[in-house]
Amino acid sequence: MTAVLSSVAALLAGVGLMLCGNGLQAVLVAVRATDAGFGTVVTGLLGSGYYAGFVLGCLFGPHLVRRAGHVRTFAAVAALAAAVALSFPQLVHPAPWIVLRGGTGFCFAVVFMVIESWLNEQATSRTRGTVLSLYTIVTLVAITIGQMLLGVEAGNPMAAFTWIAIMICLAVLPIAMTRVAAPPPPQTVRLRLARLAATSPVGAAACLVVGIANAAFWSLGPVFAQARGFDAATVALFMSVGVLGGAVGQWPLGRLSDRVDRRWTIVISGIGTAAAGAALLAVDGLPETAVIGLAFLYGAFSLPLYPLALAHTFDQVKAGEFVETSSGLLLIYAVGAVVGPVPASLLMVQLGYPTLFAFVGAVNLALVAFTLYRMGRRARAPAEARPGFVSVQPATQGAIGLDPRAPETPAAEAAER
Repeated sequence: MTAVLSSVAALLAGVGLMLCGNGLQAVLVAVRATDAGFGTVVTGLLGSGYYAGFVLGCLFGPHLVRRAGHVRTFAAVAALAAAVALSFPQLVHPAPWIVLRGGTGFCFAVVFMVIESWLNEQATSRTRGTVLSLYTIVTLVAITIGQMLLGVEAGNPMAAFTWIAIMICLAVLPIAMTRVAAPPPPQTVRLRLARLAATSPVGAAACLVVGIANAAFWSLGPVFAQARGFDAATVALFMSVGVLGGAVGQWPLGRLSDRVDRRWTIVISGIGTAAAGAALLAVDGLPETAVIGLAFLYGAFSLPLYPLALAHTFDQVKAGEFVETSSGLLLIYAVGAVVGPVPASLLMVQLGYPTLFAFVGAVNLALVAFTLYRMGRRARAPAEARPGFVSVQPATQGAIGLDPRAPETPAAEAAER
């Protein structure tokens, strides 16, 4: 464990600082947009803008890394992300903020690609699970800490953007100074989305639903909490408890999915998400602690859906297709994430802020119905074809390299010898 940690400590420190800044920025932008009078629909467009930039980062990130290498690409996009963060207080207007959120999404997609491909280079067949676990823990803890920093400089609403830029700049230091050798540039993965959807209709549909519903929640959840009357600290707690619930919920659902038809756990996840959302529709009649508790339940059922969809899809494909499959599912997720916040925000404007959870509940129930339909059309994959559940969240193409289910990389094979 000590040897594994020492080989990836600098990389995890860098990504942790970046994600801490990103976690704060995601909540801060939604809260400050509301304070500035942008309106709920514009706040939804800010969420869509982030994911549109994320899609572009996934598509063009490999070209940047091949051109400049991992360290210089990381430094370049970190500098851009810091400049973007500092630009928000200077350009308080909906149009520039949508563009700036797109810039943030682009930068973080490239950051994830750099870090994950680098971590993959350091992992072997014996250490992949440990490295992935460390990476998941750092991701969840960093995002939670970042969200909880929402109350920083409460007297100056825009000053927190400076702290975001500081954290992003500090993230460059461990990456620039590490002695760990950078990996070779990543290769572009061929994406065949129609083939993927035909191979695993439930997996593709689940990733689309995760993108639509969860992007709506992460983009508009702070608006919901503000409308409920929460102060900045409680808004941050509401969002952070959702992350904590996701961290807790994916383990029992994941273990269950290895024992039963994995599609049943997708059904459970969808019904649980819809049920938590239905309870949150009565938010005005609930005490604050109950609302926060329901946020935990929402996260516990909604966040495991992506790794469940990934695991189910892997049951249907060959080991050599894992990278292509993971990349395709990520793109489907990101497309859904671009779309999701817009109709959710329109519903909130027309019918009231609790309808955010009516929207995410309806989308998840549609997935449940489709999954049950598909279960009547295709039998469960045989046991020998099921590689097992692994806890991951939407990231970039490089993430699958850390997955113990994926085939060994040439570099890792050499390290094993």
